[in-house]
Amino acid sequence: MIYKARREKWTAVDCSADIDIIHQNHDYSHLAGGQIHYRQPETGVNIRLAGGRRTIFDLDDCAKRLVGGKLLPMPRSRARFKRELIHWPLLNLGCYGASQALFKLLNPEQAKRELERQKEMDAALAMQEEELRKKNKTREVANAPDLASTHPVERLWTLNHPRVTVAVLTHVPNLTGYFQHRLDVTKLTLQSILKNTAGAYELLVFDNASCPPELVAYLKELQAEGQIDTLVLSQHNIGKLNALWRIGQLAMGEIVAYTDDDVYHLPGWLPAHLALFDGFPNVGAVTGFYIKQRVNMSSNATLAWAKELEARQPHAVQRGQLIPRKWEEEYMDNSGRSEERYQSEIAGLEDIIVEQNGLKAWVSAHHFQVMLPKKVLLETLSEMLEDGWSNLMMGRMVEMDDRIDAKGYLRLTTYEQKNAPFRQRHR
Repeated sequence: MIYKARREKWTAVDCSADIDIIHQNHDYSHLAGGQIHYRQPETGVNIRLAGGRRTIFDLDDCAKRLVGGKLLPMPRSRARFKRELIHWPLLNLGCYGASQALFKLLNPEQAKRELERQKEMDAALAMQEEELRKKNKTREVANAPDLASTHPVERLWTLNHPRVTVAVLTHVPNLTGYFQHRLDVTKLTLQSILKNTAGAYELLVFDNASCPPELVAYLKELQAEGQIDTLVLSQHNIGKLNALWRIGQLAMGEIVAYTDDDVYHLPGWLPAHLALFDGFPNVGAVTGFYIKQRVNMSSNATLAWAKELEARQPHAVQRGQLIPRKWEEEYMDNSGRSEERYQSEIAGLEDIIVEQNGLKAWVSAHHFQVMLPKKVLLETLSEMLEDGWSNLMMGRMVEMDDRIDAKGYLRLTTYEQKNAPFRQRHR
């Protein structure tokens, strides 16, 4: 802060003589090894991100001081003169190297200690990187980004801050009747994600008070193996909306790929979803399996955009009965629908395929499995949960879809089927 002020030629004022600040007296037991943060690997990362050690200014580097309500110049001293001399090339010429050379010349012993400390931090950083790589080794693929040539700070940031959080909400109240096979289905859902998800991602699992101890034990085992990054075991079933709200708050990624616990993820599903976010404008939701009825639900903004696109580029929009019959048969089988019921639901509907930047997508999306920006998820849920809580266990998901649509976001489905719900008789 003080460096920034001096660099911008603002007047930084030391007010410590006139203003009292209360700080909590605490130890560092909450940090790794109980060590002070100055000795933690992330300190070296933060220093590099800030521009280097010479950009660390303290109160003695302020331009003025406030004493007895009066603005006074900083007192002169030999130590201050030395620091001002070291800082001059950095502040006036933007030359970090010259300031570093002056620092080494005028403070050789301190410069030596700094170098030793930096080597310690770099070694700790390398160890942390290796631990993260081992943790993510089962997720590496041949075309994963090569981080070997990037800066250590960038590598650690990439490993620790993936773009996407894959979030799974689990709930198995019992293993009878409807839920007879739910434990196996939940395991298949998680295994499909671990096996078929390419690239870096955070896996967050929120268990909504499942009763079978086998599931909780299984989730804990996956976390211990480094397969699950973040695991929340709620002792009470707080309902779907409340769980989604907490998932949004906990997610590290800027994009949340949410799924119920009964959806199989096919190879290539993640890059296919991300491609639509990167290739289409103002995308608010992307799903991986097309449901024709959804064209007429929560899609007003997307339909309006498709109409405008069609006026400008007629060949970029296809309309008609385009859904493969196989997909319809699978959907009826998975959802337990009869042919008669399904036909009554899609009567009068047409499929719409839009193309942008060489990518095709179906118009519509749903909420059983959906990728959406975290900011959109949190913004929408904050409006729905005015008191920060919902007393409903289920419901209002279509309302969430409608609200995202009302904000003008596009809602799309990948052109190729990338996810598949498990059959109703196994759910």
